[in-house]
Amino acid sequence: MIPTPPDSLILSGEQMNALSNPLRSRMVLALRTGGPSSVRELGLRLVVDPKILYYPLKKLVDCGLVRATGSTKSRRRTETVYGLTANRMDLPQSADLSTRQRLMRTTLRCAEEEAMNAQAASVHDSSPMEAMEIMRVPLWLSPDDRLDLFQRLKEVVAEFTARSSQGENELLMWTSLIVPVPKRR
Repeated sequence: MIPTPPDSLILSGEQMNALSNPLRSRMVLALRTGGPSSVRELGLRLVVDPKILYYPLKKLVDCGLVRATGSTKSRRRTETVYGLTANRMDLPQSADLSTRQRLMRTTLRCAEEEAMNAQAASVHDSSPMEAMEIMRVPLWLSPDDRLDLFQRLKEVVAEFTARSSQGENELLMWTSLIVPVPKRR
């Protein structure tokens, strides 16, 4: 029996580099939102040829973000099913600037792609755009208030993650980017 993944994982440098690739990042997101999947199922979910997923998947397995969780019969062969090794992945405080920048760019590209897909889907169904919320707010915070904000955001995410299930619920993607703004001279 495969053990339940831990609640969170502090990412290593190798894992952060793996996630800075947009396709690998999308694969992790697909496993997060859709659960364990075979390569064929991942290809269908990502709308890509499954043949191009083997190398990126190997990278994700080798660095410990993804693992084989079982197998399934498909047509005439048995396929390996892959799942995430943790429910949540956190950046270490020590992550270097270039790694954080690469992950930020990848995260923003994925968020942009998701927003554009939601906009395209809204041509036929207005619900995706009605569910979208865009905020850009300047906040003047003390260092303690900043830490408090980060802690509260993590608590909100943990609360909603704990009570979420696929069922009849709508899948929403929350992307947050909180950055210090340099003071103007």
